[in-house]
Amino acid sequence: MKKLLASYGRDDEFRAVAEQIINEEEKKNNRVLARSLRKTLETGPSRPAGPKALAPLIPFPEAAAEFIERVEPSHSRNDIILGATNVRVLLGLVKEFRRANVLPGRYRALGSRRTPPARA
Repeated sequence: MKKLLASYGRDDEFRAVAEQIINEEEKKNNRVLARSLRKTLETGPSRPAGPKALAPLIPFPEAAAEFIERVEPSHSRNDIILGATNVRVLLGLVKEFRRANVLPGRYRALGSRRTPPARA
């Protein structure tokens, strides 16, 4: 049951876990339950294959104006002044973040928690 809940949202994995549960029920001779689960799985709503789009932003409701204070920024990114040390630290963090998103395919595909070999 934990596997089923953990796989929610990933259709292929969810279906595979549901099939395992149905097969277990068939092995236990719970054929009525297995048949009902299989029918539900096969006739259940299917999700669209494409990614979901973001919902459009709604206009700021004027009725909420008395509860919310709207603040416009008074500074831009061009107003930020960093010393050389802080620039190096910040650039190092950005590079580290970007490298974390570009792991070798074999580590990503296996879902491994191992650290990939260090690059030279």
